[in-house]
Amino acid sequence: MFIALERKFCVQWILEGDIQACFDQISHDWLLKHVPMDKVILEKWLKAGYVERAKLYPTEAGTPQGGICSPVLANLTLDGLERALKTAFPKPGHSKHR
Repeated sequence: MFIALERKFCVQWILEGDIQACFDQISHDWLLKHVPMDKVILEKWLKAGYVERAKLYPTEAGTPQGGICSPVLANLTLDGLERALKTAFPKPGHSKHR
């Protein structure tokens, strides 16, 4: 990782966060409204649920952590966070309106 980040043109910081209950709280309605993808497929992903010990657990809210599509859904939900942080905390000498 050092080799990838030690170049002058690379980012200076990497933000890592642990968002409490992120997977449990992802809004299906928000995703369906804002994520630019096939809504039928997205809704199927959201409602797929999971199987444990031969029992189906439907997904009514959020998405099961560890589910096959959970990381993708979390990334889609958090898309834009970097842009919002850059606007809220601009580098010294840079305009907020870049």
